[in-house]
Amino acid sequence: MLYIIVCDDEKKQKDMIMDKISKLTINREYIIKGFEDADEMVEECLKLNGEFIFIIDIVLKNQQDGIKIAKIINEKFKQSIHIYITSYLNRVTDIFNTDPCYFIYKPELDLRLHQAINKAVYLLDSKKKKIVFHSGSDEIVILVDKIYSIERIKRYSLIHCEDKTFKVKENFQQIYEQLPQCFEQCHRCYIVNFQKVKMHTKNDFILANNSLIPISRNYKNQITEKFQIFLSKEV
Repeated sequence: MLYIIVCDDEKKQKDMIMDKISKLTINREYIIKGFEDADEMVEECLKLNGEFIFIIDIVLKNQQDGIKIAKIINEKFKQSIHIYITSYLNRVTDIFNTDPCYFIYKPELDLRLHQAINKAVYLLDSKKKKIVFHSGSDEIVILVDKIYSIERIKRYSLIHCEDKTFKVKENFQQIYEQLPQCFEQCHRCYIVNFQKVKMHTKNDFILANNSLIPISRNYKNQITEKFQIFLSKEV
């Protein structure tokens, strides 16, 4: 079951957001729950079994901090995505440390809410997508969400995950065709997962595990445009 969890310390705001969600068309069965206290939210959700989309106000009462709560969510709820909402823009730069799916400025709630939840559902589905690779006589099953980049080495492909690399027989182009839209080719020999990019420089992508993925001259303009489009959908 998918749970959509709203955490806002103002009851009127919380109820309004829950009402708007209940009227959306979402391609999943789901249950909406609302909380005004973040600690209670975490405690109660730990009793549930399923996937979660957390919609969290950044500024909460009683010295609670939505960004700190998101860090706890990332640790305790592996099948979860979080979306930030706020009336204030002064802490926007802090939110990306927790890898949010989306950021909604409350005055733009009607414009952004449906898009944000659809993206969260897509990301939850992507986390479950698996690809079967072959290495020697072995079959290797890898969650797509765990792949940081893919490298072509002669007749083989290297699947780079956070702290491990797999050498597989599959053709580079065949792998590319199986990947979701967040993967893009940035070099004749490299495919990068935009969701794992920490920094984009003129000639490279720096990933969350600090690996460096080169951008070739032939792909530079095209990949820069695609990355900007990807980022525009993140907020």
